[in-house]
Amino acid sequence: MAKSKILYPRKTMKKVPVVATTGPTFRACGERGNDAEDINGFLNDGSGDIAHNKLVLTDGRWILFFNAPASAKTYTLRVEGLNKPNGDPEKPRTAEVTIKAGHQEFGPQIVTPGDGDTITSGTVIATGSSTDEANPITGTLSNATLGVSKSGTTLIEPFDPPQPSGGLWCIRFTEVPDGDGFKLEVNQNGNKVSITINIDTAGPENPPPPP
Repeated sequence: MAKSKILYPRKTMKKVPVVATTGPTFRACGERGNDAEDINGFLNDGSGDIAHNKLVLTDGRWILFFNAPASAKTYTLRVEGLNKPNGDPEKPRTAEVTIKAGHQEFGPQIVTPGDGDTITSGTVIATGSSTDEANPITGTLSNATLGVSKSGTTLIEPFDPPQPSGGLWCIRFTEVPDGDGFKLEVNQNGNKVSITINIDTAGPENPPPPP
């Protein structure tokens, strides 16, 4: 397995990333060192820790969900319980992030990956939010040049209990071949959103999704 790390947001960014949440949640994601990790996440603005309220572990990744603040604040994101591939404990990983409220139209929005991202894995995990908490959500990943069209597996529906904040979704695509110009489309009751991503399994580490 890969070394435990935060993929988004990165502490190596020169500027503190500003994340405009499009709902009542903030997400952080990263790679797992092994399957035995007991991962915990915290946001701290200097006055105390805010613990994560949902954790998803899948395909060598972790995704933490937090209740986003009502007003813009700068936090230190701290992720604990990570291990090295050999099982030895890692030091807590940290990153700085400014979170501010955003606006979302009715229906789904793709949060990760970002439009134009290059994913260095044959497994693609798409996450997002939706203001439609009544209808199921589906996803497809297609490339007309390669003649590829894959249906994703929905891991989290916007209406799945127990939703800490409501409206979260997560879709997984597997065995995706290398290529540029994949269309990732999410459909919920006829409301569709899409982005374009590239797959390069021989490339460097996965880039973090943009805000």
